[in-house]
Amino acid sequence: MSITICEGDIHLVNLRTRMPFKYGIATMTRMPMAFVRLAIEVDGQPSLGVAADLLPPKWFTKDPDRDCDEEVHEMLAVIRHAMQTAVTIAGNSPFDTWHELYAANEHWRVMEDVPPLLAHFGTSMIERAMLDAFCRTAGRPFYRLLASDQLGIDLSQFHPALRRHTPSDLLSPSPLKQIIARHTVGMADPLTDEEIPADEILNDGLPQSLEACVRHYGLCHFKLKINGNLDADRDRLQRIAAVLDAHAPPDYQFTLDGNEQFKSIAGFQDYWQQLSAVTELKDFLPRLIFVEQPLHRLVALEEEVGQTLRNWETAPPIIIDESDATTKCLARALDLGYSGTSHKNCKGVFK
Repeated sequence: MSITICEGDIHLVNLRTRMPFKYGIATMTRMPMAFVRLAIEVDGQPSLGVAADLLPPKWFTKDPDRDCDEEVHEMLAVIRHAMQTAVTIAGNSPFDTWHELYAANEHWRVMEDVPPLLAHFGTSMIERAMLDAFCRTAGRPFYRLLASDQLGIDLSQFHPALRRHTPSDLLSPSPLKQIIARHTVGMADPLTDEEIPADEILNDGLPQSLEACVRHYGLCHFKLKINGNLDADRDRLQRIAAVLDAHAPPDYQFTLDGNEQFKSIAGFQDYWQQLSAVTELKDFLPRLIFVEQPLHRLVALEEEVGQTLRNWETAPPIIIDESDATTKCLARALDLGYSGTSHKNCKGVFK
């Protein structure tokens, strides 16, 4: 098989959020969405593929002092660079083509001192468009090609323990029939209808508060943003618990998203121990599935973290997210004692 990336282009659509969304150090009200269109040839047969993603400032590089528009232009620049690099690449399989692009972009980002999460956002946009085009050429959905080992994936590139395995060894013959929606509760989201100011009520027929969303959609899983301030988080989690206890199914569960708010594992350990001692949360916290990326990416994969996690008997399950920037990060995190990572297409499909 021969896969050649011939050319591509980028289109932008400017969007406004339905309501403000506060995540970490940013509150999003507007942002562009980028569409990548890629022309490839598979054994000489032409095909077009499309990928799209939002360009969210303050996620790929958590720098509060950077201008948001400057960050958007930076994201576009890494997509353009990945596209320019891709048109020089021809591979023997979708995985082989991606792997060559990834290696080239990894070399470039080290030489240019580009943050890895940002650099490989560009890689992932080309990867996704290429996979879309390949699936169209094959006339089969992604899952079928993945589960039948037709994408050429070498799992040992990600983790040595997977050297003797292929995706078909690890996946069921058929995809899941259903999934569970995990509803994100931003730090500025209204929890009840009563707390929405009159001039901010949305008259679009859709629920706005957490309470209304739970009732409308029948939600049972939640992703709760925290900001690392114990007093503020304690009070907000108590209010969220009251809403969920009243309106969610009895077996509801949740995750906490730390958004890199802690600068050391000792700081998070102290925070968690104090939060766990809050009497009003004693029935709520056992519903926790995991805590996502509490530590800043600059310290999250340091050996000190592993030393603490190995000796912390009452630690909650913790996963990485923003720290999962290269193909080596998950293996490192598992060795340190993390429970896993999140999957986001902006970090890469094969990865």
